[in-house]
Parts: sequence; C-alpha cells; structure tokens
Amino acid sequence: MSEDMSPAFLVTLNQYNRSSGDGGATKNKTSPMKAKKLLLLSALLAPLFTLTAHADDPVEVDGIMYNLVPKGKIATVTQNTNNGYSGPINIPGSITYGGTTYSVVGIEDNAFSSSYVTSVVIPNTVTTIGQYAFYRCGSLTSVTIPESVTKIGELAFYNCSSLTSVIIPESVTIIPYHCFQNCISLTSVTIPNSVTSIGSWAFYDCSNLTSVTIPASVTDIDWGAFSGCSSLTSVTIPASVTSIPNSCFYHCSSLTSVTIPESVTSIGNSAFAGCSSLTSVTIPASVTSIGNSAFVDCSNLTSVTIPASVTSIGESAFYDCSNLTSVTIPESVTTIGDYAFSGCSSLAAVTIPVSVTSIGEGAFYYCSSLTSVTIPESVTSIPDLCFYYCSSLTSVTIPESVTSIGNGCFSGCISLTSVTIPASVTSIGQNTFSGCSSLTSVTIPESITNIASWAFYGCSSLTSVTIPESITNIASWAFYGCSSLTSVTIPESVTYIGVEAFRNCGNLISVLSLVKNPFSFDENAFSDISDKCVLTVPVGKVETYIANGWTTDVFEGGVVEASFVVVSIGEQGAATFCSSVALDFSGTEDVKAYIVSAYNPSTGTVTLTRITDVPAGTGIVVLGEAGTYAIPLGTGETVVSNLLVGTTEAKTLNKTEDANSNFILSDGENGVGFYAVTDGSTLDAGKAYLSLPTSALPTNARSIGLRFGDGTTNVRSMENGAWTMDNEADAWFGIDGRRLDAQPTTRGLYIVNGKKVIVK
Repeated sequence: MSEDMSPAFLVTLNQYNRSSGDGGATKNKTSPMKAKKLLLLSALLAPLFTLTAHADDPVEVDGIMYNLVPKGKIATVTQNTNNGYSGPINIPGSITYGGTTYSVVGIEDNAFSSSYVTSVVIPNTVTTIGQYAFYRCGSLTSVTIPESVTKIGELAFYNCSSLTSVIIPESVTIIPYHCFQNCISLTSVTIPNSVTSIGSWAFYDCSNLTSVTIPASVTDIDWGAFSGCSSLTSVTIPASVTSIPNSCFYHCSSLTSVTIPESVTSIGNSAFAGCSSLTSVTIPASVTSIGNSAFVDCSNLTSVTIPASVTSIGESAFYDCSNLTSVTIPESVTTIGDYAFSGCSSLAAVTIPVSVTSIGEGAFYYCSSLTSVTIPESVTSIPDLCFYYCSSLTSVTIPESVTSIGNGCFSGCISLTSVTIPASVTSIGQNTFSGCSSLTSVTIPESITNIASWAFYGCSSLTSVTIPESITNIASWAFYGCSSLTSVTIPESVTYIGVEAFRNCGNLISVLSLVKNPFSFDENAFSDISDKCVLTVPVGKVETYIANGWTTDVFEGGVVEASFVVVSIGEQGAATFCSSVALDFSGTEDVKAYIVSAYNPSTGTVTLTRITDVPAGTGIVVLGEAGTYAIPLGTGETVVSNLLVGTTEAKTLNKTEDANSNFILSDGENGVGFYAVTDGSTLDAGKAYLSLPTSALPTNARSIGLRFGDGTTNVRSMENGAWTMDNEADAWFGIDGRRLDAQPTTRGLYIVNGKKVIVK
C-alpha cells in the first residue's frame, strides 16, 4: 500500500474486515451487503496498492492493546481481552513497538466496552471513535474528545452512567443514534455548530441533563433524541429544523418552556408526551399536523394555541392534559383523532368547527368540566365513548347530519338533563346514555329500529320515554334501573324484549303494549318493578298475552284490555287505518277520520267526508299532526258509500282486481294522494286502500288527487306541502270539493265559508 494512504481509510477498512470482538454482548451493526461492498472495493484497489494487514494479534503497549498496520505505521486501540481496562486511560498520540513508531489514529468498535475505565484522554491524532467504543463503561466520569475526531460511532458512550459532561468538537458533523443514551449523570453537553444531525435516542434517559443548546447548523433531529431527559428545563429549536420527530422530548418532565420556530411543519407522535411541567405552548402557523400523543400527560398545560394551518389533531394528542382549560380548534381542522382531548378534566367548553368531518373515538372522554358542546353539521357520526363521563355536560346539540351515536358515547354524563336525538340517527350503540342519572326525558326518533343493550341503564331520573313504532328490538338491560320511570308504551312493531330490560324500574306502574301478536320475553325482563304495575293490552288479546308469559306474576296490578286503539300518523300528516273494533273520534280534534264518499271522473279527485263513530273493519283516512293518538272505543254506526277497503290482516294487492283499480295513500311525486298499486304489493294489517271502477278512470291512471269536504261544514286543502284544517274565508268550491279560482257565475250549488250557496 502507498505510504501516504489515508489513515482514516485504513481504519475504516480495518474495522469492516474484523469481527466486532465484543464478547457476544453486542453485534457489529454493519450489514452483510455493506461488508461485501467494502471487500469488493479492497479487491478493486489491490492492483493500485499493496495492502498490508495489521499484525495477526493485538500488541500491548503500556497496558493498552493496539492493532498495528506496519506499512502505514498506524495503530488503533482495540479490546484488552486478557485483563480488561480499568482506571484512568491516557491514550498516547503515538507508540513504539519493535523499533517502529506508530501513529494512533482510531479507537475501534467495542474497544473499552463494559470495562472499568474511569477517565479517558484521547490524543489529537485520533480521527474515529468506533461503535460501542465506551459502551456500558459505568465508571467513566470524563472523556476528552479532540478536534481531530470527525466521526463518533453508534452507541459509543451508551450507558456511561457516571459521565458528567462532554464537549463534542467542531470536527464532528453527526451525533449518531444512542450515542449518549442512559448517561444518567450527564449534566451538560456542548453541541458545536458543525453538527447537522442528531440521531435517534442520542441523549435518551440523560436524566440529569439540565440544558442543551441545539445550534442553527442542525437540520435533522431523529426519533427520541432527548427522550427521558427529565431534568431538562427549556429548549430552543433552531429555525433550520422542519419537523419535531416522534418522542423527541418524551418524558422531559421538568421542561417548562419550548420555542418552536416557524420552520417546523409537523409535530411528531409523542413529541412532548409526559412533559408534565410544560404550562403553555405556542404552535406556529407553519405546522399542519399534530401527531398522536404529541402532548399526552402534559398535566400542567393550561392553554394551547392551535394555528389555522393545522388540518389534523392526532390520536391522544392532548390526552390527560388535566389543567387545560380552553382550546380553540381552527376551521382548518378536518379530523380530531381518537382520545384527542381525553382526560382534559379542566376543559370547560369546546367549539368544534364546521370543517371537522370526523371526531375520533373517546375524543372528549372524561372531560369532567365540559358543560356544553356543539357538534357541527359536517359530522355524520358520534363515535364510541366520545363524551364518556363528561360529568358536567348539561346540554348537547346533535345535528341532523348525524346518523349514528356510538357505544358509551354519553355514558356517565350525570348532569345531562335532556337530549334530542334527530330523525337522521339510525343507530344508538350500547351504553350510550347509561348512568345519565339526571336525564328526565328522551325521544327516540322513528329512524331507529333497535334500542341497544344498556342504552339507558341507570337513568334514575328518567320519567318518560317515547319508543317509536319503528323499534323492533329492546335489548337486554336497556332500561335497567330507571327507577323514576312510571309508564312505558311498547309499540306494535316490537318483537323482542331482552334480559332484565326493565328490571329495577321500581316505580313502573303502567305498561301499555300495542303488540298484536305477543311473544315470550326473556328472563327477568320486568323483574323488581312496582307491585301495582298494570299491563294494558289490545282489545281481545288478554288471554293470548297471558299464554305467552305476560301474567299477573309479572304485572301484579293485573292484565287488562285497552279501552282505546292507538292510531299513528307520520310526517306527511295523513294515513289510512282500519280497526277490528269500533272507534269514537268525536272528542279528538287533533286527529280526524274520513271515509272516501265520492269520486269525480271529470276532475280526477275524491271527496273525503268526516265521520266520528267508525264501525269495526271500516277503512278510513286519518288526518292530523304527526304523532300517536289513543282513540276510544265506539258503538259503530253504519257507513254507506265508502270507496276505501279496510283490512285487519296483511294483504297482497295487485294494480287491478276484478273490475276495479287499487290505490294506496302515500307521499309521491304529486304530493300526498292515492297512487296506483304495484302488482304483488303487501298492505300491512290495520290499513286501507282505495278501490275504484276501472271503467271510470282515465287510461293508465297513476294517482288520485284529494279534495276534502264533510258536507257543508269544512273544506280541507294542501298549502305548501302541509295539511290545513281551517275553512278558507271567501274561497269557493264546487260540490265535489274542487276549489274555484274565483266566485262562479254559472248556475249551480257551491260551498263557501263552509256553507252551501246556490248561484242562480
């Protein structure tokens, strides 16, 4: 080899051609591929240089072991496998062996690893400190690194637990990963302006490091670089840094302030997690994302400013920031991650902007001071545990955009007194309102088909609940422990009641079941209710109910037959109905019953005439506001000329049958009216359909318009899609109920202001 060949090159090549020699405690980090490339390089250089390898065995000079390269006259410090190293070590700049002087240019991998050296002086001839060079030197208190050193290897000073200070020379550009990890006695470190990169976990668990200055030359800080530096009180991140990496200052529990420059665009996962002394932080407008657990367990953080540049707040970003009193989420944010503000027990109010489309699971879990929250129209789902145990929450606004409310979403919200679930919601999860002990009433919309397990468990102040006709399933423990509930109506649609669904409802004295075909309920569904509780069932169904277990053993107040029939009207304000018993509509001005008394082929309309005493099996149209009405039983007068056909059992219909065409009432393309039946349609029991002579209808008639009249007393019409019940002052109608544009001049009988008028 040429005499002027670079010593640094020789040392590097030497390192890769030797085993690590670390006694099995650690492994050389060089990849096999990299080693092969270096071997190939040496082979390619062989024609140009005569490479003389170091001596076969290390030599000892003054208690220090060296590997020698005779032709290069260089030496590198290596392991002492005979007696090991201990005490102070002063490495000379050169040694003489066998009459030849060698320049000491490097400290090899694992050279002093796990030894008992107490101090080391490195001469200014050394350019490289190898990997693991002082690994686990627990007695090492000081080391002098000269300006000649350009490279410090990975884990070089790992677990030097007695090392108190270190000065890194200006010649070093990289502080590699784990370099000073677990140097628990290190109180200060000087990072020179030459350093551009600080490797992952470089100062991890340097628990006595109180201050560090990161120079402007640093452009890259890797994962966990200062993680566990629990005595570090302040840090300034230079403007050359563009991101704060994952776990960078993790558990720096004494850190009270941090300056984040405008150059930073992202704050990584767990970047400041466990910085329990951090009281405030200003996130610059350059930041676009706050990573998962970024500020988790920052228990003294009282305020935080999230700039309008941020689009996402990561999972558990501010988890357990128990002194955080306020936070402003900017309009730029579209996603709030799972448990983002969970455990922020001092957070009193929060406004979620309309830009947010996704709120994560448990986002405000255990925010026990939160009193109110407004969820924007942009949100379609309130996820599991979102407001779990927000014990001060008194009100919440759920927008029409929300379609689902997750498991345990409002569980433990003991101050929540009322909640309105919009009609857009199609599912409510398990435990959604369990433990809401101040909740007094709740209305479940018709869009929901299932009341999930524990949904209202322990709602001890709940006095009333409206269960809509859409519900088919009341799951186990749904209303367990609702001790203030005095009455409940089970709609006809219900087919299942689960285990202990109404158990421990000690004040429940009235259960009204509208179920026409009773089923057997599960064990203890109504255990421990009031011993005065009366079960009321549909007319003629007492024996059937008792046969299915709805007995006086359960309802000790008795099982009785209803003196009324329940009629339901949907949002369109009109419905058809047919009862198996006579009904009395005379005292029900909020809902009125009509038969179809006539059809006018010339106008394509039908006339509805009001009746009050409806015979059993009569098809009627009921009009009124959306809701459920209890109609008393009647005597049943004879009704003539009714074009509606009622049915008390489900029936299959075709468009035409015999000489008639069939129509059903619905809200179709022309508004509410009678629309032609599709062949094979099923009409539910308790409904009615319109049957007209096909010969009297236009070809392919699709719908029948409505004109409402009942003799000389009332005319009913549609205005802006809503039914009106009042007489229309000065409006003129034909005797068939058709409204006229103006007062007629043609002779005939007309209706105006509810009275018959003859025009001569």
